[in-house]
Amino acid sequence: MFGRARGLIRPLPYPAIDGLRFYAAFAVFFVHMIGSIAFDYLHTPTEMWNRGTSVIWIRCLYFLSDGHHGVDVFFIISGFLMGRIVMESRQFSYGSFIWRRFLRIYPAFLASLFAATLLAVGLGYRFDFIVFLENLVFLNAVKELNVPPYNHVTWSLGYEFAFYLVLPLILWLSRAIGKLPAAVAMFIAAALLLPGEYLRILALFAGTVVAAIPDEKLRALARRVPLWLVLVAYETPLVLKSGTEIFSGAMREPRFYAIFLPLAVLAFIKITFDGGKVAAVLSSVALRALGTVSYSMYLWHSTVITFLFFYVLVPLGLYPYGGWFIAALLVGSCVGTLAVSTLSYLAFEQFYFKRRRASVSAPAPDTSPAAADALRDPLASGLVR
Repeated sequence: MFGRARGLIRPLPYPAIDGLRFYAAFAVFFVHMIGSIAFDYLHTPTEMWNRGTSVIWIRCLYFLSDGHHGVDVFFIISGFLMGRIVMESRQFSYGSFIWRRFLRIYPAFLASLFAATLLAVGLGYRFDFIVFLENLVFLNAVKELNVPPYNHVTWSLGYEFAFYLVLPLILWLSRAIGKLPAAVAMFIAAALLLPGEYLRILALFAGTVVAAIPDEKLRALARRVPLWLVLVAYETPLVLKSGTEIFSGAMREPRFYAIFLPLAVLAFIKITFDGGKVAAVLSSVALRALGTVSYSMYLWHSTVITFLFFYVLVPLGLYPYGGWFIAALLVGSCVGTLAVSTLSYLAFEQFYFKRRRASVSAPAPDTSPAAADALRDPLASGLVR
């Protein structure tokens, strides 16, 4: 079993990042699973959910469905990795960068979008070709357009591509004022220019700020901060956000995000660069393999949950007969999502990494400056989400 899992692992200079990817994907999966149980099975009224309640189990469900920000962890990781790729490039090509991002993201995205669209039509939703095309270019991420999503998680890919379009500016800016000032300047510009409803994109720019800091300084910072303090600090605003939205609504975005984002970045630095116990767990073979398929897991989990609900459990007569339905939905969704994600990775993602490895392979040793630059290129060592 572990031999097969090792086959999914790519070389990374920061192996704990693979485990963090799985944590992020599973957090999103769990949020949607709990929300599905709360609304579709327990029939929790939307007005009770939004306006608060004294019922303790609904409070717990609210935290479980809102108290984890896996997408933001994904964004921090992506901002860090893409920032390193761009800032460490000696011969940067904007066209090549966007093309590689397209090859990395679109194949699995297209497959999941077609599947989600077919499922929606099968459940009685009207197919709209224009809406499909708008989803194809991530216009569902633009809130003002009100584009109905066929796969509702893909809004985040729209944020990613918007980030990719402006990220190369950091290369030219860093040549004038240095890497870290350039990354900080871009973060501040994004914070000032972006409307409040797009604040979550700041996690991508925050990851780029981390990418601009040398590894030795990040390791020194990670060693200074106790792990328990980092984990408590990371969870505290999540608990407060869930709790206070129920009671008083006192910690809503952007105030929540101003507190949460720096703590999430600190947790990323601690786990990635300290090499402690949490990093050791996240660097294990099993979690690294799960991290490899995390992008497909993110794309496919909602479709798997919906398919299992309407096409398997309901026809079998398990809905709505008590705890057996919840158990079957939880177990079936976990197993189904993992199976589909692995197949999706093998079919639509693995070719990209094989292509990258082939493009940096040389038939004979080359000691030229260009070859040395290739070895320093993070893409050559698989440093890409």
